[in-house]
Amino acid sequence: MKLESAFQSALRETVQPVLAQAGFSKKGAAFRRSDAEVVQVIAIQKSRKSTTEQIVFAVNLGVASKQLLQREEVDLASVTAEECHWRQRLSAGDPAGDSWWSVHDARSAQEAATSVAQALHDRGLPAVSILSNDLALRDLWLSGRSPGLTDVQRLLNLAVLTSRLGPAEDAQEVVQLLKQVYESNPLPAIMNYLRHVGAV
Repeated sequence: MKLESAFQSALRETVQPVLAQAGFSKKGAAFRRSDAEVVQVIAIQKSRKSTTEQIVFAVNLGVASKQLLQREEVDLASVTAEECHWRQRLSAGDPAGDSWWSVHDARSAQEAATSVAQALHDRGLPAVSILSNDLALRDLWLSGRSPGLTDVQRLLNLAVLTSRLGPAEDAQEVVQLLKQVYESNPLPAIMNYLRHVGAV
């Protein structure tokens, strides 16, 4: 059996059932689960180091706000992990460990798939499940954390969510922070938002 076929077979038999049981459906190399306010994505990413004799891959986790996706005109049904508003790579071992798996034959493909399934069960699925709505994303960004995003992206997203969800004082503070950022880094995206809310 060719390596690619063995790899895909191992994923299909071992990883896909775990994700299907959690409500994810597969399209291409990605699995998606859609809730009322967010889309959660789990995607297999092959490294450029992969060859016909060795496949090196990672598992990317993502959560996207549907409201933000609609503002960005991204198709909800095909959103990628790279388009998500929270992004994190699943570690192959402990949470701080390596995030790449390597397979070179049918046996190692099955071992890797089993490892991925266990890591998803233990860490990946709980991580995306915590961010199940816009309030959870807002609170994460209010804490100053924004895995996978720049701080400017965090502030722009936070401005949108706090303007809708509150608190009002936080929404006002975010707009002021964006004004300060714009003074030293006049990005068009910041100006467009500030104009949209009448802050300039």
